[in-house]
Amino acid sequence: MLGSAPDHIIDYLTKKDINYNNHYRGITPETFQKDEKLKEFFQIVSTNKDRKGKTFISTMEARKYPIYMFQWHPAKPQFEWSAVKDIKHTQEAILAGQYFADFFVNQARLSSHRFPSRKEEKAALMYNYNPIYTGDMITMLQCYFW
Repeated sequence: MLGSAPDHIIDYLTKKDINYNNHYRGITPETFQKDEKLKEFFQIVSTNKDRKGKTFISTMEARKYPIYMFQWHPAKPQFEWSAVKDIKHTQEAILAGQYFADFFVNQARLSSHRFPSRKEEKAALMYNYNPIYTGDMITMLQCYFW
C-alpha cells in the first residue's frame, strides 16, 4: 500500500500529526501477535494511540490479497469540517489523504469486474441518490440512504 508512496507522503505520515483518530477498542499489537491466522493473513502497516493513550493497529494490509484495513480517517481532512473535532486540514494531511484515494482508485482499476450492461451500471451509480446532511444527528456530516 505504501510501496509506491513518495518520500514526502511517508514523512507526513510518520513525522507529522496529520491523521484523525477517534477510536477506542482497537486491536493491540499484542492481540494481533497472539492470533496466528490474523498474522498469516495480514501485516501491520502502522500503529497509533487511541483517545486513552493505548496503542492500537491503525493500518493493516493483506499479505496476498488487495485487502486493506484502516482504523483512522484519511478522507476527513479533505471532506469534513467540524468545529468540535480535531481534524487537521493542513496541506500535508490533504496530500496524504489524496495519496490513499489515488491508491484505492488504482486498485479498483485492476478489477476485471464489469456491469453486464450500461443500463445496470447507470442504475447503480451513486449519482442516483442525494446525500443527506446528518451532522446534527451522527458523526458523519453527510450520508446516503437507499
